[in-house]
Amino acid sequence: MLFACGRLLFDLQRVPARVVDSNADPDATLVHGDFGPNNTLFDAEGTTAVLLADWEWMHVGEPVTDLAWCEWIVRTHHRDRTGALGALFDGYGDRPDWSARKQAMLDRCHQHLVWARSWENRRAEVWVERITNVSTWRELP
Repeated sequence: MLFACGRLLFDLQRVPARVVDSNADPDATLVHGDFGPNNTLFDAEGTTAVLLADWEWMHVGEPVTDLAWCEWIVRTHHRDRTGALGALFDGYGDRPDWSARKQAMLDRCHQHLVWARSWENRRAEVWVERITNVSTWRELP
């Protein structure tokens, strides 16, 4: 499934951002904003992504954002699958620098923290803990 996620993201990033934002730079990248296996529907074999759902965080941004968030989802919610993260990068066709991926994860966690603090009873402490956890992560082999 992670290979299929990587392939889907590769294809998604080839869609011109101007499709959704007519003012976007011609070289801009469309970012899903919550990209990962949790928002992807796969065929019965799990080898092909057939649907990408949950687009409310969509924006124009940096290509590493969605790849890093998918890695964050696996590391956070599917720890038993972290050894398969290489398949994500294989499907994507690239493994961006660890420091860029980690920073993208931290940036997204900080965005969630700000959002959580803006609402009563949104458990901001969960995002503080997640930021602390990501800060300790190292590149996986």
